[in-house]
Amino acid sequence: MYGSTFSGNFNAPASPAAPVQGQISGNQITFSFNDPDGGRVIQATGAASASGQYTGTFNVSMSARQNIVASGVWSALPVANPGAVFAFALHSVITQGPDKGTAFSAAVVVDKKH
Repeated sequence: MYGSTFSGNFNAPASPAAPVQGQISGNQITFSFNDPDGGRVIQATGAASASGQYTGTFNVSMSARQNIVASGVWSALPVANPGAVFAFALHSVITQGPDKGTAFSAAVVVDKKH
């Protein structure tokens, strides 16, 4: 999976799944998705530690071309590797913007075939 693009789903409680697209190169990761509840665009970057946990930052815009309206930090811990997918437990906190202090958790499933 390293040095490749990937696709998957961002699954938050009580929300429809949001398709995720990204790229991993070495221990660096970038990914983005559209929030299915609010139409916001979320773009994130991060890196893997020696233990396999990813940590990074994210920015929220109202569209791909608009200014950033919020930002925050995230971490994802691998919880499963059943063949063609990786599953992560994701936790994030908005650190700047009108929703500052809001935290959310979700499951992220990454398809290694792409």
